[in-house]
Amino acid sequence: LADKVLRYIQYAAMIDTRDISVMALGGVVVLSGHVAQASDIACAGDAAASVIGVTSVENRLAVTPGAGEADS
Repeated sequence: LADKVLRYIQYAAMIDTRDISVMALGGVVVLSGHVAQASDIACAGDAAASVIGVTSVENRLAVTPGAGEADS
């Protein structure tokens, strides 16, 4: 379920998921890690909640400017 949620966040919310980890226990999903902007937190949570099999989402994502951007 965790892999499915991570893929769906990347696909549906168009969020870079390199700095996001997903843990699933039963239907409960925990999102942790960092995203580039505050709006990505809600988008990732909404996307995770819409995956079949997910009963609840604990969203522990935090904003780190530049998260997910390629190092240059």
